[in-house]
Order: sequence, then C-alpha cells, then structure tokens
Amino acid sequence: MADLFRPLSDCGPRCLTPRGFGLAGRLRTWMRAAAAVVILVLTACAATLVTVTPQRVRATAARRLLRGAAWTLLRALGVRLETTGLAVPDRRALIAGNHVSWLDILAVLAATDARLVAKTEVGSWPVIGRLARLCGTIFIDRQNPRSLPATIAEVRDALAAGDVVVAFPEGTTTCGAHTMAYRPALFQAAIDARARVVPMTLRFRRPDGRPYPNSAFIGDETLLESLNRVAETPSQRLELHIGTSLHPDAGASRKQLARLAAGVPARHVLAA
Repeated sequence: MADLFRPLSDCGPRCLTPRGFGLAGRLRTWMRAAAAVVILVLTACAATLVTVTPQRVRATAARRLLRGAAWTLLRALGVRLETTGLAVPDRRALIAGNHVSWLDILAVLAATDARLVAKTEVGSWPVIGRLARLCGTIFIDRQNPRSLPATIAEVRDALAAGDVVVAFPEGTTTCGAHTMAYRPALFQAAIDARARVVPMTLRFRRPDGRPYPNSAFIGDETLLESLNRVAETPSQRLELHIGTSLHPDAGASRKQLARLAAGVPARHVLAA
C-alpha cells in the first residue's frame, strides 16, 4: 500500500547534465550558501515576532513573511522566477502543478498567497517549516495512506472557506522532461467544494531558453546535495505558467479531472 501511495519516478542521475564549473562554481556556491544562511537567520528572527502577533492576523503575517523570504531565497540562489499565462487565482481554487524540485515550493510561495499541500517532512525544515505551519500549510503523510481521507477533508474545507490551495498531484518529483500521471485523490476535494481547478506548469530553463534539468530533486540525493548543485549553477529561470481553469460539477469524476489538469498545461506547452 505504501508503495502505491508513494509513486516512483523514472528520473535519476542520468537525467542531469554533467557539471564542470571548477573554482568559479565553488566560489559561487559558497557565496550563495552564505547569503541563504543570512536570509534564513533574518527570517527566523522575524518568524519569532510573528508568533506573538494577534491570532487574527498571524496567518496573514506569516504568509507575507514567507512570500518575501521565498522570493529573496530564489534570487540569492540565482533563480529568476517568471510567472506566465493567466492571473494567479486569489480565491477558492485548487492549483495543481507538476513537481520538479524543492525550489517549486519557494516559487509557489513567492508567487501566491495560497495554502500549500506539502509532505509532513517540510514541517521539520528549519525556519521554513515553522512558517509553513503558521500560515496554514496542509501536511500529507505519504507513509500513512490511512490519513489521506482526513487530508482530503482538510483541503475541501479550505477551498469551501474561499482559500487557494496548491498541490503537486504527481506525488513525487521528476526532471521536468518526463511527466507522471496526476494522482486523483485531492481532486475530490475540489469537486466536493465546488471549487475550480487551475493547472500550473513549472519549467526550469537556462538563460538562453533551453531546458535545464539540474535543479531537479531526484533519485536518492539529499537536500544538501541538491542545494549544492543549484547554488553552483551560474543562473537559471523558473517559469511558472498558469493555465485555463477547470470547473467541475457535482457529478465530475476525480480521475477525469486529474487527467484534464495534467493535460491542459502539457497541451499549452506543445502549442507555444
């Protein structure tokens, strides 16, 4: 059951391009790592202040702080975020996107005020995890399939209350060139809440526009290894594309909705 709940990608180290930045790459890595540490320390200090703000404004303050921290971290790591397509929804929507890297989370946080569906491990990340809990992140325990109905109910309630929720229904990360089917469970929450589903596509590119797979978080590597590879890269673009909304009715099939959500951004990319 756990293997079915945690799909495995066909992507691996073979999807990555060889690195060879030499001394310049190492210096760049150290400088960016130092900048990231400073940003995280300042964010941690600000997060402490957020915890003592009145309850009614705490979640909003945490989201604004997390949005600023995410944007600053992306810039410090040499990642330029570009939002394309339609406007990011600001109410009652489930945004469903492909998943390439932990950088996806920073991109979503920097570009939206949405609540995120994230694996429980994110809650233990330094600083970011604390803020994620404060701003209402919905955690999904991938090692416990029995907890899934409760997670779906939490997403449904958030959507019914008018929130925007972002999820990565592939259930794992890929290199970006390969795709995986969207798992349909979370789409039931949108059907039950009568909320629209908004397809999102994330693509990493070199400055000249060519695809860049090296930011993918794949295989058995650690977060530190992935961070090191991202930090030594000269520069890259992360495109966040918002597609056309899907409006399911009460009788919609979550499996069909999942296929449509996965197919709408793919067709857009092919047509572009």
